[in-house]
Amino acid sequence: SEPLDQLAKCDRSKALGFYSALSGEMANFPLYITASYEGYMVCVASVQNNTVIQPTVSQRHHLRVVEVVVQSGSVEFYEGKPLSLRCNIAKGNHVSYQWLVDGNPLPLSPLHNQTQEQLFIYRYCIDSGEYTCVATNQLNITKVYSSRSTAKVIKVKELVSEPDLLFLVLKERGGTYFALVTCQSLNGTPPITFSLYSRSEFISTETVDERFATFSIPVVLDLHMGFLQCQAQNGDRVVYGQWTAMHVVSVGGAVTMHYDTDVGENFSIVGLRFYCSVERGTFPQYRWFLNGTVLEGRGEFYWVENQPEQSILLLSVGRSSAGTYHCEVSDSFDGTTVISSEARYIDKEDTNPFWQRYIESRYKPMLAAVHRVQIQTHAGSSTLRPDSNPCWQRYIEARYKPILAVVHRGQIQTHSGSGTLRPDSNPFWQRYIEARFKPMLAAVH
Repeated sequence: SEPLDQLAKCDRSKALGFYSALSGEMANFPLYITASYEGYMVCVASVQNNTVIQPTVSQRHHLRVVEVVVQSGSVEFYEGKPLSLRCNIAKGNHVSYQWLVDGNPLPLSPLHNQTQEQLFIYRYCIDSGEYTCVATNQLNITKVYSSRSTAKVIKVKELVSEPDLLFLVLKERGGTYFALVTCQSLNGTPPITFSLYSRSEFISTETVDERFATFSIPVVLDLHMGFLQCQAQNGDRVVYGQWTAMHVVSVGGAVTMHYDTDVGENFSIVGLRFYCSVERGTFPQYRWFLNGTVLEGRGEFYWVENQPEQSILLLSVGRSSAGTYHCEVSDSFDGTTVISSEARYIDKEDTNPFWQRYIESRYKPMLAAVHRVQIQTHAGSSTLRPDSNPCWQRYIEARYKPILAVVHRGQIQTHSGSGTLRPDSNPFWQRYIEARFKPMLAAVH
């Protein structure tokens, strides 16, 4: 027959568990230890359904029960509060104590104050986890007795942060408007109680298992309806958000559109950025058009980027992007009123006014000086004759004659027509001129 193992108190007045095992098998008794288990225990082995064979009893074992007591109150508390733990033992003297968090020794720190069986942790240094106490004493250095408490789960909650207020306006079927006001905190352990206030009165409150709550209030367009504030609470304190004006202005006034450019190699324009903005409006909605077709999101040659104060249309310059552009603005909650900007035609081959002004301001004075100089030769020869200002003439010839040669496609005609000066007579200089000046002169022409 199978042997029956029994775990019991030493006086065998209370059986703590039973285990049926084959011969030679070890018996295991999983127990949830309580303070009442303090004392000596024995293991009793007997044969089932056989009273002839007497049970055998093991040597006794002293079970010490160590208990962790949270002196600071609840095992769940908010950050910023100190934690005080006490390790209670039923018996024993000359005891030393060690504290464990999640099975690891609690690191020593100036913010941890341990006096024998008591552990005090200052605020802002407490971690959530399982706190365990290990009590140890020894006899003649040779025998060590150690007992470990059951784990006490400590949960530290995060205090809610100051809430932000956001609102979105919608239109009802009857033509009236309302705002969805959201109170939102970045930090905080739920549940959190959010409340909405105006300057003059309490509006509403809601306790949620999220870090935000939404409230609905009526709105009148173009009327300043005062200021709103969010309040939040998840502990023993209340935090307050900033006051926000509830003033919804419908779009109106002029819609302006302008642009700037990106310049690539050889001074060519490779990209355009259009900007569209409206004179007034709290929630403007922008739409871009090319030849009457709406441009939304991102396409083959464009990218729309909407910002609170304006909308930006980024273009790569090419044949596909040529055409007439304009933008339209309306309220995001109501498309009844639409305001359009002036239209603008863009073509890759067009002269860019911005670039044109840059070329004129930088290079036209130089080219005018070149053309004012008359380079004369003796009849039939290519020898240059200086004018009334030899110093300035030589400077102009040395600095700008190669450019003039490029302008006239490699040939400078003399006044008499009897001789020419070709810049390719010096190959090295010719290559320098072509690399340095041709792109600029191409832009000028």
